[in-house]
Amino acid sequence: MTTGSKGLLSIHEFSQLTGIKQSTLRYFDKLGIFSPAYRGENGYRRYQPFQLIAVSVIDLLHGFGLKTSEVKTFIDHRTPQRMQSLFVEKKEEVEADLERLSRKRDVIETYCDLISKGLSAVPDQLAVRYRPDQAITIGLENDFSTSPTFDRAFSHFYRMADHYDIDLRFPVGGLFDSIDTFVEEPGRPSHFFSVDPQGKDKIPGGNYLTGYSVGPYGETHEVEKRMTEYLKKNNLKAVGPVYNIFLLDEISLTNAGDYLLEAFVRVG
Repeated sequence: MTTGSKGLLSIHEFSQLTGIKQSTLRYFDKLGIFSPAYRGENGYRRYQPFQLIAVSVIDLLHGFGLKTSEVKTFIDHRTPQRMQSLFVEKKEEVEADLERLSRKRDVIETYCDLISKGLSAVPDQLAVRYRPDQAITIGLENDFSTSPTFDRAFSHFYRMADHYDIDLRFPVGGLFDSIDTFVEEPGRPSHFFSVDPQGKDKIPGGNYLTGYSVGPYGETHEVEKRMTEYLKKNNLKAVGPVYNIFLLDEISLTNAGDYLLEAFVRVG
């Protein structure tokens, strides 16, 4: 073995420490991408411990999606400027991937939260509960003169969502300007909104009267009347909009007749 090889790592040890197969290390050596620091007379490869750092960068370049020939080009002609430029480019790609994953997590957490609430809800019960601030994104005002039905207004909201940067991967709710408009036309929300935790609008925190309705979209089964009666009976005043959100819908149920709507309005 070459003199001065004390403390070197065998290819087996180097492979164990890096997680890179011995066959891959031999392939790197053959192509001239990454070679051992020393080679014994018997042909055994020996690596310096500091080479663990160098090979990790090569592994990283492969992980970036670069072909072996491209990795060799970078290794053969590497400069601080070229490597910095590559790393800046890949950092931007990684950050974009993280943002996409973060949004997917938001969607999952939002649906999990709604389903959890739906499973614990008592459909016939009305109660005043505190709700913290909740971010949403509100769509344009619905025009029922041009879209006279709930279905057509809902479809219009979807058609326009992209234009107004509304993320439709999240559940969609309905907003009524007041308890009076909810009572008068419970199937015609003033706006639809996306339950987006990073939305530009919000449902302000406070005490909310909450009621439930079981049935398909566009039907409330007079939950609005039950809520009005509760307000009068308990000498409460509805403040601001009424919000409707389906806790259980086609995401988790096969029968539209079993969908669970949550309606709530702030009280003072």
